[in-house]
Amino acid sequence: MKTPIRFPFTLFCAATASLLGGLALSTPAHAAKSPASLTWSAARYDFGSVSVGQTPSQTLTLSNTGGRSSGMITVTLSGSPVFTIIADGCTGKALRANKSCDVTVKYPPINTNGDAGTLAATGKRSSAMMSLNGNGSARPILSEGVYSGGTTPIQGAIVGQYFGLFDGVSKERYQRIVAAAPFDKCNLLILAFVRTFEFNRPQDQGGPIYVAQFPNVRDDERGGLENFPLDPNDTDGDRVKLIVETARKKNPSINILITLGSGDEDLKKAAATPVAFADSVRALVQAYDLNGFDIDFESTTVEEQDMLTLAKEIRRSLNKIPSTRPMIMTIAPDQTGGLNKDVLEQFTYVMAQTYGHRCSCFSFDDTKLLAEQLGSYERIVYGVNSEGPPDNPKDSTDEAKKNHAAGIFAWRLDNDSSTQLGYYPTFANAVEMWNLMNQQSAAPEPKSPRSEPHSPRDQRRVPFSQP
Repeated sequence: MKTPIRFPFTLFCAATASLLGGLALSTPAHAAKSPASLTWSAARYDFGSVSVGQTPSQTLTLSNTGGRSSGMITVTLSGSPVFTIIADGCTGKALRANKSCDVTVKYPPINTNGDAGTLAATGKRSSAMMSLNGNGSARPILSEGVYSGGTTPIQGAIVGQYFGLFDGVSKERYQRIVAAAPFDKCNLLILAFVRTFEFNRPQDQGGPIYVAQFPNVRDDERGGLENFPLDPNDTDGDRVKLIVETARKKNPSINILITLGSGDEDLKKAAATPVAFADSVRALVQAYDLNGFDIDFESTTVEEQDMLTLAKEIRRSLNKIPSTRPMIMTIAPDQTGGLNKDVLEQFTYVMAQTYGHRCSCFSFDDTKLLAEQLGSYERIVYGVNSEGPPDNPKDSTDEAKKNHAAGIFAWRLDNDSSTQLGYYPTFANAVEMWNLMNQQSAAPEPKSPRSEPHSPRDQRRVPFSQP
């Protein structure tokens, strides 16, 4: 009885073995994996039309759609320097099959010429590229008689004020001036000054570099001494902290910048090592929680190409700062030499020193030359002298409105409308400027005193007596 049973079973086992053997022959012993294949979420990303001053960002995804690991990845960005990587989750990683990572790119246009760049991811076994495009659009211009906000770094008409750090007065007196200042009557505050200092390095390490630092020098406001003694508890840095804290309590939306002082050597030295100088500017802006940088452009023979390189490097460096607000770059020219269209377009605003008190001032006609290079007045901010006997701000206000310019500014708030030597500033001009630009009727008292033109900016500081 066993034999008949064994025979069919033996035939079944043989047939099964034959079938499995055939399948084994038709199937590779080890299925080959496809190579690594890096791809971006799109071949091209266009930020579209973006108002100058806005800082949109976009997160872009890199995927490995292949069957093998990509190997270590490096992400780079080339092309227009306005494109910057603000978050990189891919560099230093190796993507396994069907894995992905993200890179975030920011696009803060600085002009309306259009920008193009390339985002590249390079791995050991694969690479991928994405084209980036964007076009800066002009900020809304301000119509005569009606100033309105828009998508700009500074909403509405600009009312700017410079504020000196160099006053030769006691700490107590300076604190009282800061406490009384009407920071709620301006939307742009520029602190003066930093200077260019040499940092010595051995020649085999690249030689000297030039950086922005506080000079910590006080004007002699008392007479008889070359300089007012510096209080080690009242340095330039201490004064910046005091102003920033006080100004933002009164006006949380105020934009605060620091400026490089005028002088041929300051700009020429800065331009000699532009990367190092730009990085030192970024360090100052970050350390004191500022919103950007200004250049007092006067009494200089710096070449246009050197100036362009310096401005681009400062912009590049400032764009690395994580901020909820766009970084602002301004330039305050008292001359047109050294400035061309390419240089001017690196700056958010051009603060023309149209001070009516000067014997040979930067005139409204000079400002027209700047506007012609820029193509409009929309970045132009007209200057007013408010120190001592001040200018009438209505002159610059009328010119700004007539030309649909960005606004007006004054040199300088900490000495605004001081009626006599040694008196505290009355801030009459600051209030009147704000009212004029915001279409309010200026308060009749206190009135800003008027006078005949007097000495240049470097010599027009009204001294304060000790408290």
